[in-house]
Amino acid sequence: MLVINQKIIGMTLLTALLVGCGNNQPKNGQIEEVIRKDLTAKGAEVKDVDGYKCKATQTEGTYICGADVKLVHQGKTMDHRFAVAFSSANGEWFQKSPTRGAVGDE
Repeated sequence: MLVINQKIIGMTLLTALLVGCGNNQPKNGQIEEVIRKDLTAKGAEVKDVDGYKCKATQTEGTYICGADVKLVHQGKTMDHRFAVAFSSANGEWFQKSPTRGAVGDE
């Protein structure tokens, strides 16, 4: 009986740890890297990225993250908010969708 109780306690603790790990969202540096890469590929020069925010979606392990971006595109300086979806697999975050609101997506 004692062995069964120890196993139940162990599994409960492990489940709590795993559930807690799933609540982590992408880091600001990861969000910035994806946004900079996408905008640079579209010919924009990214000057600054800040104002990071992430929101969990209804799909577990998926977040929509956004940031305020100051950029130069075709000689014009612009301030825009861009968003990108991230999902996690095996503890790593990856870009799930293209950057939304990006230059050239109009």
